[in-house]
Amino acid sequence: MAPALELVRTWPVPNVSAAMIRFANGSPTSIDTEGDPAHPYRIASIAKTITAWAALIGVEEGLLGLDTPVGQPGCTLQHLLAHAGGYGFDGHEPITAPGKRRIYSNTGIELAAAALADAAGMSFGEYLGEAVLEPL
Repeated sequence: MAPALELVRTWPVPNVSAAMIRFANGSPTSIDTEGDPAHPYRIASIAKTITAWAALIGVEEGLLGLDTPVGQPGCTLQHLLAHAGGYGFDGHEPITAPGKRRIYSNTGIELAAAALADAAGMSFGEYLGEAVLEPL
């Protein structure tokens, strides 16, 4: 077993699952795992990173730009992905102008996902599957 996976056993948590995949010439050659891979976990704020990844693929594909207006006046996709769109943690009313302050914001990420879905002409879940999850 890989040393990194041996360390996972020492984590002071009730459940943990991890995997290490080795590749050679672009193909997996071995997979080591630790824990129960079927245990359900909440992905919590990792969803923000995955949403930003999907949005940046949308930018790369030309569906929208980082300077695309989204949300309140003066707010762009870039503001939202950087938690600088002026939205609070939750709630769709802005609490400050875009670019003035970084505020950890679920709302901003939700607005970015909705803008991507509109630009792609499909649900965000469908786009995420095609652009990020299937290639993985």
